[in-house]
Amino acid sequence: VAVTGVQPCAGTIEMADNDEYHEVRCCSDSLIQGWNKRNGCDVWSASEVPICFHKENFVGAKSVCAANGARLCSTEELLSD
Repeated sequence: VAVTGVQPCAGTIEMADNDEYHEVRCCSDSLIQGWNKRNGCDVWSASEVPICFHKENFVGAKSVCAANGARLCSTEELLSD
């Protein structure tokens, strides 16, 4: 699991265990109303889906994103976002 800072387009990446708890950020390859696509980013992303999830493990975070028609951002997306 990749973990980034608050600004994913400019953040650094740390690796975390799948059972560690972290905030959730979801990505989508297509527009989802209310989500952001930053300059230089290839995907739309959001942390409020529709509320912030501050303490989810990998499985929980994946479920949160899927329930909102999205997916977890990949490490590459977090680095280039």
